[in-house]
Amino acid sequence: MDDKDLGIILLGAQGWAGLFTRAMSAGKPAGVTAKTQIDVLVSLSLNGPQSMGALSKRLERAPEQTSRAVKHLKALGLVACSRSPENHRVVVAELTGTGSRQIASYLKAMHDSVWEYLSGLDDPDREWMLRTAEQTIDIMRKHPLTRDAVTPVDTSETANLAVSDRTTDVGDTVSAAAME
Repeated sequence: MDDKDLGIILLGAQGWAGLFTRAMSAGKPAGVTAKTQIDVLVSLSLNGPQSMGALSKRLERAPEQTSRAVKHLKALGLVACSRSPENHRVVVAELTGTGSRQIASYLKAMHDSVWEYLSGLDDPDREWMLRTAEQTIDIMRKHPLTRDAVTPVDTSETANLAVSDRTTDVGDTVSAAAME
């Protein structure tokens, strides 16, 4: 592999990133201003209620950053927080009914945005993109960029991705500010 090959890989990654950015900006819930906030909503939607420590770890964010995002989403009425019945020091975040509806609408808008792009391609090009995406996921599972591999949640749904299920309670008590 030479510099030209690496350049092609980087240009390809830039193209995928552009498609992802386009999808991320489609139908974002009102008042949601940061990517971490979107990531929190998507994670809660895909994985259900989570302790703040588990959520921080899953998103690979500092507990303070996750707490700020959850606090903002709570103020918007999209997320609710409560103390864990098993350990009252642990804060658990979950989507509200409004949050569930908003994130479902957002995920549909993301899918529609990607489909709009893909519908402009002919069948062989769409098939090539699908095969390339599947191969990329397989490679990234074998050789993750970080300690947690990207894992499809449900391949029958389109592009629902989440970080692996390893969780911890580290940082849960730091996140008490999200309760306020």
